[in-house]
Amino acid sequence: MFMVAVTKNPEAIERAIEELKVHYYDLKPDLFVLPYEGTARELAEKLGIRGGERGSGLVVLIGGYSGRAPTDFWEWLKINWPKDA
Repeated sequence: MFMVAVTKNPEAIERAIEELKVHYYDLKPDLFVLPYEGTARELAEKLGIRGGERGSGLVVLIGGYSGRAPTDFWEWLKINWPKDA
C-alpha cells in the first residue's frame, strides 16, 4: 500500500492513478492511498512524478497505520489492505 502526496498538479497525478486501474482512496485533493505491486520508485515513475512529466510529489510505502480518519477510509483500508502485509 502506498501514499502519494502531490505537491504540484494533483489533477494530472489523479488521472495517472486512474490509468493504473486500481481502487484508490483520495484523502484530500492532493493525497491518495492506493495498492500497487512494485516499489515506490516504480510507482513514482508510472505516475509521472519521478521525472516531473505530470507533476511532483512524494510516494511512500505504508508498512502500518494508526490514527483518526473518516469511517469510510477505515472501511476502505480494511477491504484493500494487502492480506499478506
